[in-house]
Amino acid sequence: MKITESQYARLLLEICRGDEAVLENSLAGFLQLLRRHRKLGSLAKIINIFSDLYDRENHILPLKIITAVPLVGAQKKRLLDKLEEKLGQKIEPEFGLDANLIGGIRISGPDWLIDNSVAKHLEKIRD
Repeated sequence: MKITESQYARLLLEICRGDEAVLENSLAGFLQLLRRHRKLGSLAKIINIFSDLYDRENHILPLKIITAVPLVGAQKKRLLDKLEEKLGQKIEPEFGLDANLIGGIRISGPDWLIDNSVAKHLEKIRD
């Protein structure tokens, strides 16, 4: 019987739900299992699937937030508070910079994009 990366990811999620006292041994056993099944090469894919499962289970929404200039502490906090309030979920942000935006912000979720950048507005005007 072939075990899929998704099944390994679900097993890893179960291991992480367990007692913290035995977590290190359980993770070592998990890695030994992957080695025995010759699946260490799939570890990155397993971890990505695990991360998606964990986020879904814990109602965490990963967002990519791209701005033209870095946001300062208070701006970041206000933005994240508003997004969490609006989306009704805890947010796990990944911030990035893109000078080509000129100004504004681009926020992308797992299956949607909000582009409120100056570059996008100029593109709309041009079209």
